[in-house]
Amino acid sequence: IYCKKIKIMLVLKKNRSDNKKMKNKILKSLLVITMLFTIFSIKVNAKEITIDTALSAGYEDIYCKDYFSNCALRTIHKQATDSSVKQVYCAEHNVALPGGGSGNYTWTCSAPKDGTLLATKNIQVGYAIKNGPKSNLGEYLITQFAVWHYIDSETANDYFDFTNKKYKNGGGTTTATNTTSLMNLVDKADKAAGAKPSIEIKTDSTVLTQTSDGEYLISKPITINATNSKINNVEVSGIEGIFITTNKDNKTGTKTLNPNAATTTVYIKIPIKNMKNNSISVALDAKSSGTVDGADYCTNSNNWQPLVIYSPKTISKETSKNFTATKYNVLISKTDIAGSKEIPGAHLVVKNSGGSIIEEWTSTEKAHDMSLLPGKYELTETIAPGGYVLSESKLLFEVKSDGTVMVGDQKVDDKLIKFINEPIIIKILKTDLTGKEEVEGAHLNI
Repeated sequence: IYCKKIKIMLVLKKNRSDNKKMKNKILKSLLVITMLFTIFSIKVNAKEITIDTALSAGYEDIYCKDYFSNCALRTIHKQATDSSVKQVYCAEHNVALPGGGSGNYTWTCSAPKDGTLLATKNIQVGYAIKNGPKSNLGEYLITQFAVWHYIDSETANDYFDFTNKKYKNGGGTTTATNTTSLMNLVDKADKAAGAKPSIEIKTDSTVLTQTSDGEYLISKPITINATNSKINNVEVSGIEGIFITTNKDNKTGTKTLNPNAATTTVYIKIPIKNMKNNSISVALDAKSSGTVDGADYCTNSNNWQPLVIYSPKTISKETSKNFTATKYNVLISKTDIAGSKEIPGAHLVVKNSGGSIIEEWTSTEKAHDMSLLPGKYELTETIAPGGYVLSESKLLFEVKSDGTVMVGDQKVDDKLIKFINEPIIIKILKTDLTGKEEVEGAHLNI
């Protein structure tokens, strides 16, 4: 690329008398070449750690026999020059490490691939490294044995029975104390493996019902719980005007919340006027994010001992739940007192529990069919049909969440509600002049 730049410069020099168009073209070529040089020079490096093998840097021999009787192993206390990495541990005991001295050696670290032993035991290894005791060489060795237990079990099992939590090759107070510390660390790491982030949505019902004022559809309380993580997004979708709120009485809200907490309780609300169809389904989505312990696997280009370092992992989880609202068909029948025929001409009104008019109509010779959400309703008559008395009663009925229609404590068959009118009755008496006694035998004509 450097030679090409020189060649282009010579061309520019040779053709100074060329027109501007030619110059611009060449300059553009130079720019493209320079950009390509920049792009292909970029190198994305994996995380690297460097260990100084000087004894003054903490590169110290640890003899296992000083801490566990009859243990022939030897390992080295290793610290990275990067203070944020802190302690570094061997992944496989039977591979050589660089000798002590003043040399710096570099390892390239990467997250373990799925299917590898470290990937399977990643949380336990990370927990052991993060939480293992490290205040002296003996405690560092205990952590090293915990790491080997998960990724180099053959080495660890030569000396320890992790099932029965015992040291195999001898006794003594020091051995017993250090064995107990090791087994406690392994036990805690095993429990940590099940402590992965998770999230769930809980509610008593996924059916939306009417608010008491009849203006909104509302859900039952919805509790969102995140384990080992925090809720960072709650979102609703599915219909215009939908929103979520933490207060069931709120008349406004938002489609998205960020509680940044382990638990929250919300309500879904929708203006009833926005429900154009007889059934709707809306979705509540929740996401959380949490950090778990983990480890990275580090290798050296000279095939020195592979190492592991602490590397926390961020895990995101999400879940969703659908909520529904359904209108059910209800038949309103306007009949005579015998209930045998429909009476046309009555003006009827149905109101919801909030007193808002849901529907009004004039009766015909057929029962009136309407679609209603679950809730409580009131049926009244405002104009009586000709020849009948205006009914002053208020017929109260309820549509249950399963579509059942109830009038009082009685289930209505076929969802058919009968609203009865009494005919106008005139009583005619034929009396004597005093008006006290009825007179028989008169023939009357109306």
